[in-house]
Amino acid sequence: MEEYRSLSIKKLKDHARGRLIGRYGTAFLAALTILGAELIITFFSGTGDSTPARYLLTLLIFTVADLLMGVLEYGESNLYLKITRSAKDVSVQDLFIGFKKNTDKAILVRAVFTGFSLIGIIPAALYALKPDLFPAINATLLAVLLSVFEYLVLFIAKLFFGLSFYILCDESGLTAKEILLKSLDLMKNKKGRLITIYLSMIPLCIVSILAFGIGFIWFTILLKAVVAMFYNDMLGEMTGTLPIESATPDGSSTLDIRL
Repeated sequence: MEEYRSLSIKKLKDHARGRLIGRYGTAFLAALTILGAELIITFFSGTGDSTPARYLLTLLIFTVADLLMGVLEYGESNLYLKITRSAKDVSVQDLFIGFKKNTDKAILVRAVFTGFSLIGIIPAALYALKPDLFPAINATLLAVLLSVFEYLVLFIAKLFFGLSFYILCDESGLTAKEILLKSLDLMKNKKGRLITIYLSMIPLCIVSILAFGIGFIWFTILLKAVVAMFYNDMLGEMTGTLPIESATPDGSSTLDIRL
């Protein structure tokens, strides 16, 4: 058998686009579901007035809601793994797998990202409660800087634990701690490659923003598919083959490793 060679970033994108053909509708409905859930969280965790009591309530609502989003993120990872592995039985229902099994592990894995998110919003919380602690600069500029800090902290978390939900899909017998540790191990010496993938998507992101909402949803779908292919490629590096999923006679899915 020919030795497996890891895919270039261009090939990762090409494979992702190819696997999405015929499945964009499913991915689009899943993206709308995730977006709807995030908008609901944003609505109910609106800051309102900035009194300490109000802010603590807002923080509590955000924390609980963000933890529950782990169930959908697990399902989303399951959906994109099936898409990128050419599974035949892909549907929006795959998004809700976390409501049927591994709910607790999905929430525990998400807790790490929620923790990083809470760290990321500390400056914004301080500004809301004690604006005099910050230098007198343009309010819009300060808001942008605070948002950049928040997303940077969360991005750092993804560089270490971003494969956790894919691992949960493939190895649900592991504990949440083992899943997180395995993600750490897989991402050793791979962080630069993942950063390069994200940077390579920036031009497309700019174009999609100019195309307004629908364009950005399409960009998000492609990005998630590329990251799922990145995970598959890492498995290929370890096993010597690229994972492809196939259906069994009873309709369930099984992992078939092949070139």
